[in-house]
Order: sequence, then C-alpha cells, then structure tokens
Amino acid sequence: MDRAEAETLFYYAAVSQALALGFRLGAGADADLLGEAKRAAALIFDPQRPDDNRENEIEQAVHGFRTIVDRMISQRYVAYAHDPQMLQSRIIGEDTLARVRQIFCPGFFPFC
Repeated sequence: MDRAEAETLFYYAAVSQALALGFRLGAGADADLLGEAKRAAALIFDPQRPDDNRENEIEQAVHGFRTIVDRMISQRYVAYAHDPQMLQSRIIGEDTLARVRQIFCPGFFPFC
C-alpha cells in the first residue's frame, strides 16, 4: 500500500461507516475528513518514520475513522439540539465532528 491508497482507505472507512449506519457526511465534515485522511496518510508514510509499525498504524487509522463517525452520530442530539430540521436529517456534519474532536483530543490517533 502506498500513501495515496491509504488516503483513500481512510476516507472511505469514514464514508462507508456513515452509509452503513444510514447517515451521510455533510459537505463540511466530508471535506474535513478527506483532509484528515490525507494528513493521516502523510504522517504514516513520512519517510523520516520507521515503517516497521506501518501496517498497525494503518489498521489503527481505519478504526479511528470509523470510530469518529460512530461518535459523530452519537453527538447529533447535542450538536443539533437548536436545529430540529438538521436533527431529523440523516446528515452528520462539521458541528458533530467538532464536538467529537473536543471529546477525543488530544491523544486520539491519527486525529490529534
């Protein structure tokens, strides 16, 4: 696997998790998670880092992207309490992602 394949894997881990649970990413969260996928792949494939743990880091990142989506879904009720229309939608957006970052960071690989 190379860096570009890892970016795709991480991004689609998030997208497919959302779809599997009956949700979709809003435009802002989609862009943010794509950026996070690129950043995570760049970190894991940094030539200055040893590659002896790369496969484990890739697995951790995939798990992390899925977990982020799970938590985004659980934060919808708080994030959209003021917006009943958004709460009734099946969209998870940047507000839910921001709440999850507040909960998980620092220390949640590869996001923080």
